[in-house]
Amino acid sequence: MTRSFSYRCVAPCERTGIQTEALCVFFDARASLTSNDLFDELKGALRALPALPDVLLVISNQAGINELLTHWKSDSLAKESFLARSERGGLPFIKAWQFIAWQQDGTFAVVEQAKPDGGGFVLGPQKVIDAGLAELVQRNGVVQSAPGGHVFRHPSGTVNKVFVQARELVASEVELAFVGCALIAELPALRERKLELVLIDSMGIYLIVKEAMRYVGSDARIESFHSYKEISKLLRPTVPHAVIVSASTTGGMAKRLIKENRFADDVVLTLVNRSKIDDGGRTLIALDDVKSLDISRLPDGTETQIELIGEHFTSRSKPPRGVTISVHHEPKALSRYLKQLGESKSLVLNKARRGRGEVHLVGFDGKSVAELGDVRKWLRDVARWQIPASVDTVIYVDDNGSELLAQSLAHELQEAKGAWSALTLLSNSALSAEALKSSKGVAVVQAVAGDGGMLREVSRDLREFAPKLPRHFVVALGVSRSEEVWDRLRQFLVRGPSAARSYGFSSWVSLPVGVEANVPVWKRYADLASEMEAAELDLTSVDQSLIENSIELAVNAIGKSYHSFLPASNGKDLVLTEGFVFFQGKVEDDAASNETVFLTASSVLQRAREIPDLALQLKASGYESVVLSPENFHRFNDSILQACILRAALPSELDYSSSPELSGLMKELLAKIFARHAHPYGEASLEFAVALLSKRMRLVSQHMDELGSTMVDSLIGSKKPSALLGFLFLIGRLGKEAG
Repeated sequence: MTRSFSYRCVAPCERTGIQTEALCVFFDARASLTSNDLFDELKGALRALPALPDVLLVISNQAGINELLTHWKSDSLAKESFLARSERGGLPFIKAWQFIAWQQDGTFAVVEQAKPDGGGFVLGPQKVIDAGLAELVQRNGVVQSAPGGHVFRHPSGTVNKVFVQARELVASEVELAFVGCALIAELPALRERKLELVLIDSMGIYLIVKEAMRYVGSDARIESFHSYKEISKLLRPTVPHAVIVSASTTGGMAKRLIKENRFADDVVLTLVNRSKIDDGGRTLIALDDVKSLDISRLPDGTETQIELIGEHFTSRSKPPRGVTISVHHEPKALSRYLKQLGESKSLVLNKARRGRGEVHLVGFDGKSVAELGDVRKWLRDVARWQIPASVDTVIYVDDNGSELLAQSLAHELQEAKGAWSALTLLSNSALSAEALKSSKGVAVVQAVAGDGGMLREVSRDLREFAPKLPRHFVVALGVSRSEEVWDRLRQFLVRGPSAARSYGFSSWVSLPVGVEANVPVWKRYADLASEMEAAELDLTSVDQSLIENSIELAVNAIGKSYHSFLPASNGKDLVLTEGFVFFQGKVEDDAASNETVFLTASSVLQRAREIPDLALQLKASGYESVVLSPENFHRFNDSILQACILRAALPSELDYSSSPELSGLMKELLAKIFARHAHPYGEASLEFAVALLSKRMRLVSQHMDELGSTMVDSLIGSKKPSALLGFLFLIGRLGKEAG
């Protein structure tokens, strides 16, 4: 059983400014130690380090330090053995041994410095305390990340990828004593002699708070208000008090206690928070300040939710299942689309919606759809066989191509009815009760519909202006995010005035083109370029001009690809060669644009997410995560296909960090692609590199470190600036420097 808590603290000396590595060993003053116990603990702490530190800090309260000094000053074989371990070749490597009394106000008093000739090292108390708390967070599994393809839904309603368990912060009596001392130092209200009540949000932190009270000799009562269940009933006490919140990822509870329950901000503290916030009281541990802890994963809006009810969660699921894309994942409508529009040059990637800040991954030209002969033939059949003869008004959505489609439908309806007079044409912006007062039925037309926002607006207007008017909705090309979204749109539009009557709905082709993450990939990369430009990096150990020029090339490459893909290393566009399985018999490979290739890849991936066969399904379940198998990048090894898969996939589908096997396979593939970046095999190297830098693709940390260091050293050795070097050099550096 360990009798001490040891950890490293690396910080600049406050006296000299020199970066100093300290081994900190904390002892609980209540533990009864012998001389042998002291030196055994110190030797064990030294043995655990990869290299000897500059200074050794022995920390306890005043009574504990006095006892430890008594053992230190007594000559013994154990002390000689310890001193020998601190030397190399007869030379002392540890320059100072300091015995520090940790005061209740958080200050450190150096009671004795055993080697004063080694220099007066002065490390800030807060740096030393924070380093110990950070070590406990990592050592004891305080932070749980949601399994791939999942997110946590917290009792507060917050949805994210992180769950913090403050109750796991301590795993032994000595760690409990350390956190208790840190808590007292951080929240002065706990040191007040008149303190009578400490409110906590969870019984899971009762022992931590109780230890803090014991440290200052307080007999204040500790009560739990049971998190969000009872917070609305909580009244600010009239007696001296303090409030301890166990954990938060947004600071929401502390803010609520201060703003709604009227607690003073200087009596509220959150043990573990995502970051320190100005209006949320004090924070003991800010996870954003724990540099080696990666909590940057953001939900993309497509994951399965895990609802957190109690205080416990552990994930011990099996490794993610890899899914390999094949012809079994081809959407039924893809063949018809490609035969008619596969050679169209009108598609636009990352297209902004008119009048809105949102973008679509793929933008379509409605006119080219409305002019298709196959669409005209389909309209003729719809007019003759599906639309009621009472329809005499055609309403079109005021966008690109819908008016042209409405004119064609009006002509076909006139022919089908044998009418002499033309049908009335109205844009959705001209809808009113007056415009529809003589109408006997309407057809609502849109050339290209996504999730159907405009059609829903027209439907609502019709219910307001003409609730009893028969209607039929006509969509040429439906390109919703998913089949489920399209089905919901259809159900909304056909809902009639009664269960016995439904409105009509017709579509030429419905091709779900893929779910978009909360931050679309092109937008994410544009934001990343801004971060890269603003990054302040330590380039003292490398060729500064080489790295700066490489980062500039990388930023420029992103800027030039806002509606396309990152180029090959030689600056050429990525191209498709022969043999793409989803094009065979439908469209010639050399006739299809890169935009069509992306649309195809995105629709195939979306079909993989929704395919009924669970063995082929690219969708996480309640007990299993799924990823795209690395085999996909071997099977579809054209550079443009690899780039399309990388951008069409969701981040959770490229997260190999929880599977050493799949991560290892991906690492091998990436190493080959990066090494051959100047050859056709590695033309998509920039797309892979930016996926890693943006953390859309993740590997096991060891694999990522090995891959990054090897490739960066190789590229630096070439002495040539490149966008690839710019991306790879910043992996593991950008977030830390920016944060």
